[in-house]
Amino acid sequence: MAVGRYATAAGAFVPFVAGISEMPYGTFLAYDVPAIAIWATGLALVGYYFGRNLDTVERILLRFGYIMLAVLIALVIGQFLWRRFRPRET
Repeated sequence: MAVGRYATAAGAFVPFVAGISEMPYGTFLAYDVPAIAIWATGLALVGYYFGRNLDTVERILLRFGYIMLAVLIALVIGQFLWRRFRPRET
């Protein structure tokens, strides 16, 4: 859940996926609020310290976002495949 907040594109889908999976609202907040706080604080600090090198910072954050999105997609596909092909208990 928290990882999805760090991937720029995937962060928009975090509440949607949590709702579909019927995650309890308290659990959602327990993961989402700290993730947002860390992300917002990190971006503010990066902006403050590296404001003069914005192109470099943008490239780094974009790559990080793509990497986190790829990790999220791999986890979702892995979970799907594991559930589909695991041995069934009889």
